[in-house]
Amino acid sequence: MKTNNAFVLPIAGLVVVLGIAYGLDSWIEALRQSAFQNFAGTLKWLIPTDIAHLVMAGFLLVLVWVFYKANSLPVTLVYLVVGLGFLFYLAAWIALADVIPLPYLEALVPGTFTIFASAMVAVMGLQKIIAQGLGAGRSKDG
Repeated sequence: MKTNNAFVLPIAGLVVVLGIAYGLDSWIEALRQSAFQNFAGTLKWLIPTDIAHLVMAGFLLVLVWVFYKANSLPVTLVYLVVGLGFLFYLAAWIALADVIPLPYLEALVPGTFTIFASAMVAVMGLQKIIAQGLGAGRSKDG
């Protein structure tokens, strides 16, 4: 049962955090558009944006803790692939936007929170792979 939780919990946390990041992106964009459409100024959407940054940082901190408690190579690889996938998805979307018009997929383009969260996830996976590689090299020498 412990090995099942060691895989399911970090993956579920990854899905939840990226979902929250995407939701926060959509919410902040709607607040921004509403504020500028109604000429209400920037303060009304900047304060919720700052609160959203704090919420996202808290969720990422919890995700880091769950990730390092799992200590599983498959989880590490999933984090690396998903994190890099979201990062390169945005780059590919920007590169192909003029070539292939896909108006229905435009709403799926992640914004700042999603990009930040996926970059964090990719770095966590990469760091864990490097640390495991260095740890394996040390144990052979020592």
